[in-house]
Amino acid sequence: MRKTLFAAFATAALSVGATASAAPSPADITAANEAMRAFMAMRQGCGDKIVTALDVTPQSGGFALALGPQSNTPYTIYLEAVNVERQISGQGGKLNDADRLNGLQWKGRVSLVAKAAREIRIARGGNGPTGAWSQWHANVTLGYVDVEQRNGVWQTSVQTPQIAAYGRFGKLRRASCSEVPA
Repeated sequence: MRKTLFAAFATAALSVGATASAAPSPADITAANEAMRAFMAMRQGCGDKIVTALDVTPQSGGFALALGPQSNTPYTIYLEAVNVERQISGQGGKLNDADRLNGLQWKGRVSLVAKAAREIRIARGGNGPTGAWSQWHANVTLGYVDVEQRNGVWQTSVQTPQIAAYGRFGKLRRASCSEVPA
């Protein structure tokens, strides 16, 4: 079965966990912005889309299995998405006494969900396209960013399980807009 990846964002909205009707606090907004900054470090804005590239270089040997039918040909998966919503979950600024005494000021997770996302796979090495853009898919979770503020310093940890599934075979990189297929 073909692995599907999606990554990108065009305009971002913010919703806060179970209290979506309540206005987010300034700390929630700052946390969501920190999460987006960290997430976008390997992504590029191209017009109304954000794109990224995953270079897949199959290898033989070792303990990991080869990657499907394209196992002998290196390829790149371009991912694009639009209208990413940032959804906050976790404690936020509502911390217990021990957390506050340990310098924690904000802690939570920001999920990044695209309203629409798609991908294309292109063979590397002059062999030309190996596919066409997939159909757009709705409400695609692009990744998660664990965020905390401790002693005034924001720290983030980005998790993209679909990309991590490629392990040693895949290397995420920031794509230039000119290299992304039309």
